[in-house]
Amino acid sequence: MRRPVITLVALALFLAVPAAAAAKGPLAGVKWEQRIKAANKVAKSRGGKVSFSIRGGGIKRSRDGDDRYHAASVVKAMLLTAYLRQNRHRDLDHGERELLKIMIRRSNNDAATTVRDIVGNGALEKLADEAGFDCFATSSSSWGSTEICSRDMALYMKGIEGLLPKRHRGFAMRMLRTIVTKQRWGVAEVVGKDWTPYFKDGWYDDAPGDWRVHQVALLKGPGHADLGVAVLTAHQPSKKYGIETIRRVANALVGPVVH
Repeated sequence: MRRPVITLVALALFLAVPAAAAAKGPLAGVKWEQRIKAANKVAKSRGGKVSFSIRGGGIKRSRDGDDRYHAASVVKAMLLTAYLRQNRHRDLDHGERELLKIMIRRSNNDAATTVRDIVGNGALEKLADEAGFDCFATSSSSWGSTEICSRDMALYMKGIEGLLPKRHRGFAMRMLRTIVTKQRWGVAEVVGKDWTPYFKDGWYDDAPGDWRVHQVALLKGPGHADLGVAVLTAHQPSKKYGIETIRRVANALVGPVVH
């Protein structure tokens, strides 16, 4: 892929996000510099704070990828993996499967608390270490206050299948693929028919008019192409506004890729 001429605008972009390796495989023809620039422009135009990262096909790009956020419900994708890893040598019973289903597909908080109490923060920390995280910290107060960054979460979703035990991999991926309709926003709205999104949303109002809204996803496409994507936001004036922020960033990053 030819290097573009470095203009002042391009230079500003390179300062904002780390340099990327050349894309490989089915995504080699994608003009990632243009897409990152478009997503960065969207992020700047939105209120509050916005970070994003994308991993896959040789691409490693971020906007404020190391900035830390409280995870809200996106950490449930890690709780799912931690629970299944603790039970990798046996089948799950009906009650366990239902517990994990409502935690992921409906984002039930009571179910997440039950799972966190079973696996403990130590299991999350061990998972984060194995996944190669740099920005992760658990909280003694609540699973929703777990600290994450977009770079780590994009990396996690890109490699989630390898982190899941083989016995339970199909079950876990099916849960992440079949999120209930009212929570299928962001990447699920912009992804094309040839791509399948496996994702988890998160949101929480820290104060009136002060929302954090997140989404992490694995996009699987033609030619065994995989993309890990994370969009994290804070200080959004409403949940609806935060969802729209994520939809716009996701569309700039991957919408043109998959349509």
